[in-house]
Amino acid sequence: MSKESPSQGPSPDTPAFTMGDIADFENRAHDKLRHADDLEKRAETLRAEANSDFKKIELLKEMLPALKGFRNPSPRAAGSTSNRVKKSTWTSEILFLVQEAPEGVVSYADMKAALTEGPLGPALEQSDKSFYGALLKLESQGLVVRHNAHAFTPEAFDQHMTAVNEGRRPDVRPKRVSAGSPITDAVIEVLERSDRPLTGREVIGELLEMPQVRGPVERNNTSAYNVLSRLVKQHRIVKNAKDKTYRLYIEGEEPQKIGPVSQKTGPYVGEDSASLNGSTAPNGALL
Repeated sequence: MSKESPSQGPSPDTPAFTMGDIADFENRAHDKLRHADDLEKRAETLRAEANSDFKKIELLKEMLPALKGFRNPSPRAAGSTSNRVKKSTWTSEILFLVQEAPEGVVSYADMKAALTEGPLGPALEQSDKSFYGALLKLESQGLVVRHNAHAFTPEAFDQHMTAVNEGRRPDVRPKRVSAGSPITDAVIEVLERSDRPLTGREVIGELLEMPQVRGPVERNNTSAYNVLSRLVKQHRIVKNAKDKTYRLYIEGEEPQKIGPVSQKTGPYVGEDSASLNGSTAPNGALL
């Protein structure tokens, strides 16, 4: 009887893998989980960016007729010596947007969005003083009519108000764009829904009732005061120098100079006393 040859494989009592192999396998599994977590975070970021892009796309679609004007001048301007391509001014750009807008009316917010895409964009990002100055000039020339933070052609305004007075359409209302941060948006919301100016303490009291900003304001209410100060400088709200109250600065008012109150100024910081009897009343009435 021949002698059996020794087995070439591992002994039945010897495991096919070691504890080191198991540890490596476990580490690879953890690496996969970490990679999956990273992918989920990246996916959330991409979704947020995509949603933001879609919002911008919708705005661009709404403003497409105006945006086209920056690349393709209107036919009546093409043969003019003051061609928009040769020279862009605040009055020419705004007048073009109003005249080319559907129904002859465009909101200040949409005009600013369109202007940001054109040659005046950098200047507008620094200050909107020239924007409002140009609107005033155009209105004084009888070329546009300002009403509730919208600019109309004179003919479109007459038609609009006739329809409003006859109950065939609602009046236009100011269109506000998000201010950026949660606390900033919350401050604007508080002042919008208030029927009177509020002190800083009252604004903070309202913020503490809002879940989306309660935590940050509770931890550091200085951040709310910083937001109020910044909004005043940006001409988004107005501070009363006498009683330290804040009110909403509505688009359509004249930008106010920020500085110390003197005998020549009214109760709101930088507000000329003459303006209190004119078109920019401190109650925020729009023209």
